[in-house]
Formats: sequence, structure tokens, C-alpha cells
Amino acid sequence: MIRTLPAALLAFSLILPAFPAAADDDTCRGPFTRAQAEDVARGAGMVRITDVDCDDDEWEIEGRDAQDREMEVEISALDGRVLEIERDD
Repeated sequence: MIRTLPAALLAFSLILPAFPAAADDDTCRGPFTRAQAEDVARGAGMVRITDVDCDDDEWEIEGRDAQDREMEVEISALDGRVLEIERDD
């Protein structure tokens, strides 16, 4: 049984689907930090931040504005430019 355990573990690991490692949003590709991106989102009218993600070179900040509408601000991680602002009515 002890000899078959390593073989069984290897076989099991080969049949599991490969999942990409979850990206840490603090290692976004670009010099613009999470804190700086949050400041930009607040400057765009976001008063409560609920989620922050980074996808390659773009920060995606979700939250609510002063009228309690959902909003999302997309910010370049390369230079801090606001790429898009979406608000739900």
C-alpha cells in the first residue's frame, strides 16, 4: 500500500484540471498602485469601494457613488488614466 500511494497521488494530480494561479491585485502590471487607483476612483465620485481587481494592466474598482448607485471605474495601471466609468441607474 505504501508503494502505491505516491503513484495514486501522481495519477490523481494528473486528472485534476489545471487552474491558473489567482493574481494578486497588488502585483498589477504597471507602476500605478492599488492605493493610487482607489484615490482616482474616489476622485471620479466613488464613495464606497466594494471590490478591487487588476487584470493585466488595468485596475477595476467597483463600489457606490454618493447617490448609492453601483459604479465601476477602470483605470490604467500604467499611468493612472481613467479608461471608463460605468454607473447603474
